[in-house]
Parts: sequence; C-alpha cells; structure tokens
Amino acid sequence: MAENRSKSDGFMLRFPPGLRDRVKSDADGRGRSMNAEIVWRIEKFEEAQRAWVNTDAEMSKLERAVGDSQAEVERLYEERAGLFEAVNNQERSLQSLRESHRTLAITVKSLGEALLTDSQISDFVRVLAEGLTQIEIDLSSDASEPVPKEAWER
Repeated sequence: MAENRSKSDGFMLRFPPGLRDRVKSDADGRGRSMNAEIVWRIEKFEEAQRAWVNTDAEMSKLERAVGDSQAEVERLYEERAGLFEAVNNQERSLQSLRESHRTLAITVKSLGEALLTDSQISDFVRVLAEGLTQIEIDLSSDASEPVPKEAWER
C-alpha cells in the first residue's frame, strides 16, 4: 500500500550525464525503484559519515593512548637506566671495599710477621702475631676490573 506523502516531501533532482543510467541499473539490479535506490544511498552515506566521525574519535583516543604509552615507556627506560647506574655504583663501592679489605689484610699479616721477628715479645703477643700471619688474602677480584654488563645492558 502506498504512503500518502505531501508535496513538501518531494524533491526534483537533476542528474549529471550518465548518473541516472547507473542509478537505474543499480536499482533494477537490487529490485528497487530509482527513488528507493536514491533514498537507500543517502541513508548509507549518512551511516558512513557517522561511522567516520566515530572512527575519527576512536582514532584520536588511540593516538592519545599511544602517546601516553610512549611516555610511560620512556619513563621506564629512564628509571631502568637509573637502576643500572645505582647497581654499578654499588658494585664499584663493593670493589672498593674489597680492595680496602685486601689492603688491611696485607697490612695485618705484615704486622704479624714483623712482630714474630722480635725475640723480646711475650707469649701472648707471639700467639696473636702467629694468628695474624695466618690471615688469608683474597686475590680473586681486582678492584680495577670493570663491572660486567648484564645481558639486557648489551
């Protein structure tokens, strides 16, 4: 049953050359009138425009999220660099302490050996001096050797 439409709903349309034939051919192919084909195309165009606007808004959100993520990655790289520096500083401090310990051990052992050369020392001092000469000196790590890099630092 046909709808009753007022004249204000009607619209006179002029087609550029060839467009009317293409619209007519498409309408026939879809089993519609030319009017239904034109209305369908306008509705689809409006849907596409809305989708484009929504897509554009979503793309803007994604771009902001990517920007935020990049900033967070950069912050984490800086934090990691700071942690690497702190670990390397700790390792250098530890190496310095090892060297100080080694120097102290050498000094104490030398003192024990020097005391033992004195024949005038008491038995108590002699026992202490013998104990000092038994101190082992750790030569396994040189304080000047570089801090090895971890796999993730290479």
